[in-house]
Amino acid sequence: MKQNLFLVLLLSIACYTAQSNGSNADDKFTEKKSVKYKNIVRISPNPSYNGAISVSSNITDKIHFYIFDLEGTLIHQSILKNKQKQVIQNLKKGIYMYDVFKDDVSAEHGKLVIK
Repeated sequence: MKQNLFLVLLLSIACYTAQSNGSNADDKFTEKKSVKYKNIVRISPNPSYNGAISVSSNITDKIHFYIFDLEGTLIHQSILKNKQKQVIQNLKKGIYMYDVFKDDVSAEHGKLVIK
């Protein structure tokens, strides 16, 4: 439970930083760092029709991959390194959000659809 709240807090901070207008130096540094890491994961299929997705890292560095439901509950977490590929199964029908962290910075986020 505490871990879920911590991850939701991290996700909230990442979203706030991404929406920031760059009014202070810390936000500008974070935004530049986030832009540097675009498209570091590949998720397929999206949408998925059988409750399974494949997540592939496009970089050799270690990344943390999280899946949340729309209420912010952590559904899945994993660590990928060295361009690793992982299959995640048994996702129930619905819409999910994913977030990828590299070096403790939100590097990528998006939406998953399970039909």
